[in-house]
Amino acid sequence: MLLRLFLAPVTRLIPAALLAGACLFPLAIYSQEAEEPGTLSVEAAGAGAGAAEKPRDDSGLWEDNFVIAKSKAYKENKDLFMLFTGSDWIELCQIYEKDILNQPAFRAELGDQFIMLKLDFPQKTPQPNNIRLQNQLLFAKYRIRGFPTVILADDDARPYAVLGYQKSSPKAHGALVATLQLTRQRRDQKLEAADKAEGVEKAKLLAEAIPVLPGNLAARFYRDEMEQAIKADPENQTGKAAEFKRLIADVDYSNKMSKLNDEVRWSEMIELTDTYIVENKLQGLEKQNALLNKLGIQEKQGNVVEMLRTLQEIIAIDPTSGPGQKAQGVIAKMRSNQFQNSLNP
Repeated sequence: MLLRLFLAPVTRLIPAALLAGACLFPLAIYSQEAEEPGTLSVEAAGAGAGAAEKPRDDSGLWEDNFVIAKSKAYKENKDLFMLFTGSDWIELCQIYEKDILNQPAFRAELGDQFIMLKLDFPQKTPQPNNIRLQNQLLFAKYRIRGFPTVILADDDARPYAVLGYQKSSPKAHGALVATLQLTRQRRDQKLEAADKAEGVEKAKLLAEAIPVLPGNLAARFYRDEMEQAIKADPENQTGKAAEFKRLIADVDYSNKMSKLNDEVRWSEMIELTDTYIVENKLQGLEKQNALLNKLGIQEKQGNVVEMLRTLQEIIAIDPTSGPGQKAQGVIAKMRSNQFQNSLNP
């Protein structure tokens, strides 16, 4: 269970003259994960002032510095248990820590297999600047969409499982995490076997090694393995090559959109989105979600006519879907406010 947030996407407004502040859809554009020259890496943020400070957690159960936690994981041959949380403002996060994660029964089930890293997003509790910046970068890097979220990763911080709060006993939750860790062990075994294989067999082993992760997260951390699988299976005999191509294309699109967004190149963003829809033959909900990007850009441009066309296109694809219903609501609100404005010139 997650408390859903829209911290990475930005909820934008339709021009006030028409909608008087009615909320539109979040623009699904995310920060570029690749580190460009001159940008600050997660490691650089964590290594800033205060990097040598002890974790804020008085219990001593948690690290709060990514660089230190990752170094410990490497030296001690352990995995990373990364908790993204809002400790002083989300009750569910508080319950998760108090009733499960900090309980001896939970820790006993894990044994000594993880370095526990808390990535906190408090609203009231003071936080060192370097830790706050580090956490923001990690939030974007791992595509976090709600609190609490746990990322299980190897000692190189490559994720292999994602989970959240589930109502259970500390012992049962610990057993779940321990079971999920087997995913990493199977991954490593399959990758080792894939290094010795060729052709479709190599592609099959690589596909079995790549963990199932939400969204395009797997393509962000396992792109090399995906590209090897695609090359080894040109006829898509595994049924995975086409899926991997789509995931990689989605990552490339997201990164390009983020760069264009930073450079305020709205027209090119619309062109890129149209090309992405056509080249990947998007249909149904996938096409509607891509059109939401286009809608957000048109809103920034203040292009109400094109916004209406995009809203109508979203509805025409499927008026019963979530985006379709929201698009109908936005159009109804626009008409209502336009009518009210006509009565009050």
